[in-house]
Amino acid sequence: MSQNATVNVDIKLGVNKFHVDEGHPHIIMAANPDINEFRKLMKACPAGLYKQDDAGNIHFDSAGCLECGTCRVLCGNTILEQWQYPAGTFGIDFPTANHASHRPASRPDVLSRESKMK
Repeated sequence: MSQNATVNVDIKLGVNKFHVDEGHPHIIMAANPDINEFRKLMKACPAGLYKQDDAGNIHFDSAGCLECGTCRVLCGNTILEQWQYPAGTFGIDFPTANHASHRPASRPDVLSRESKMK
């Protein structure tokens, strides 16, 4: 296997499930955002939610948000009117690992240490 293998972000993000609260977006962009601030987010948002088309129009959709807070930290209220975590059962639902090797408690060395601690 090559050590320089590339990762397709769209495929990785495609396994996540999003429960969108259509009537209450958790991120609201300012009415006239500063284009330089917006361009920061175009480069930094891991989900690629901040986009500019060929005509120069800017677009944002909070539906695929990973809730990492990158936009809030980088630009705060210079471009965002609101940033909050989605309510209750809404937002991203990351898949869980179904493999025993990903569960530390299933490893013999961890189980041994845990039993000694009791």
